[in-house]
Amino acid sequence: MYKNIKSFIKKQWLLIWITVVTVLLTAMSVSAEYGLTTNMMNRVVRSISSQGMMFSSNYLVENGSQTYIAKYVSKTNPFEIDVYLWNYSMDNISKWYPEDIDYTFKAELVDSKGNTLTLEESDTRSVILLDSVGNEIVTLRRTTTEYTSGVQTLTYDEAQSDENRFTIRYPSDWDLNDIDFCVRITVSPYRGDNSNKYKDLKDISAVLGLKESLSSGSRGWRGYISEEESSKSISDCDAYNVVVTGSGKATITLTWDTRYLDFNEYFYNSSKSIYDFGSGEVGYSVNASENTATITINADTGSSVTSNRNRYDIQLYKTGTAEPASWEVLNQWLTMNVSTE
Repeated sequence: MYKNIKSFIKKQWLLIWITVVTVLLTAMSVSAEYGLTTNMMNRVVRSISSQGMMFSSNYLVENGSQTYIAKYVSKTNPFEIDVYLWNYSMDNISKWYPEDIDYTFKAELVDSKGNTLTLEESDTRSVILLDSVGNEIVTLRRTTTEYTSGVQTLTYDEAQSDENRFTIRYPSDWDLNDIDFCVRITVSPYRGDNSNKYKDLKDISAVLGLKESLSSGSRGWRGYISEEESSKSISDCDAYNVVVTGSGKATITLTWDTRYLDFNEYFYNSSKSIYDFGSGEVGYSVNASENTATITINADTGSSVTSNRNRYDIQLYKTGTAEPASWEVLNQWLTMNVSTE
């Protein structure tokens, strides 16, 4: 038997060699095709995950480590910090969560590092939390250092995303050098008795407070990216909070490259147009041929028409075309000009 097999191999060695090579090539082809499919699947998975968590905010972040100190110049009106909540990710605002998001939020008095405040009886400082229509939710003070809301909802709508907002209001006579009287906001998806609900959503939080702007000592306007001033790594930012603040009368233009940046069209106005504060003091235009968009602010802190406004907050997000390698690169995509009168 063995001799017959050996004799067959000697006579048919070429046929056997071709067969073995064919089998090996087939195996290699299958392996290569499977490997390519796996890589393609990995790319798809990464692409989906890169959309980020569909539960976001202009200030609150997932790891809760962010401290945002809003810079203001002195004025006669209350100082306000508007906190927005959205049912989409800043990586992709064109897609939103496929069902209602029920949530609660907690507000507590802390210092700028997030440590709980212990206030003496003589301490009269306080801040007010307001809902989206200006009604008072709670006043945080020595006797009420924290507050937890009832269940609220970001409502799913097939046609559009949803937005909720509340405001932290400091009194107009606040000492802007007092940076250690802050509010930590934590927003948590509400799961009720269903622990499997919202498994893809996590808490978002931040410490929010006030600080005096460097421009407060003289008349003039300045713009800055809050994340850059807070020494955040640019690679950790999905969006950028641009602050324009100052005093006096001026026309301010903020222009960006639309290939790389766009403003959050849901940020100020649910009708997808920038909020003009009812006075027409803020306008928006696009130059498609030059790939630019511009926000124009007719600022005047001495005018009742603008409510003596001395601060404007604008949020920009990345279009996904390119990632800025540094803050210097981002500042090439974004420019500000001030024309005083």
